[in-house]
Amino acid sequence: MSPSFESQSVIPLVLLSDQRTWIHRYIRPNSLLVPFYDVWGDSNTRAIASRHRDIHDLLGFRGPIGLSSIGPDDYVVSEAYFSDFVRFSTESNFDYVVAWDMPTYADWPSDISFKNTMWKIYQEYKEKKLTKEDIKEIKGRSRSLQSNVILL
Repeated sequence: MSPSFESQSVIPLVLLSDQRTWIHRYIRPNSLLVPFYDVWGDSNTRAIASRHRDIHDLLGFRGPIGLSSIGPDDYVVSEAYFSDFVRFSTESNFDYVVAWDMPTYADWPSDISFKNTMWKIYQEYKEKKLTKEDIKEIKGRSRSLQSNVILL
């Protein structure tokens, strides 16, 4: 007997800029997750997303769709990234957000990681007052490990 795949235990990450990642066209996941860096870092993707006021219409998916704050370190430490994230999550009718990503690495000096952790908590506090249901991101890895982020 082959192992069964339970889509509710996996939330596919889909890029608005790359329809090859739109796995919901081939399987039926219970939810999707869109990384904000894909929208924020690409003006063409931003334009496409802004023409569709509802993310569900853009992706052709009726289940819950979340917006993730994950992104390159220089993005997530930017106040503009945070402000645009909050605005975009609300304007595009996302069902939930996964936030707030912040660079904290085990091999960094502890004072830098502490400062970034405190900034993360502050951003989460502001975001909680401004957006929908949120899922906190828990992470911690060595900067030298360049694996994908796993959302818990």
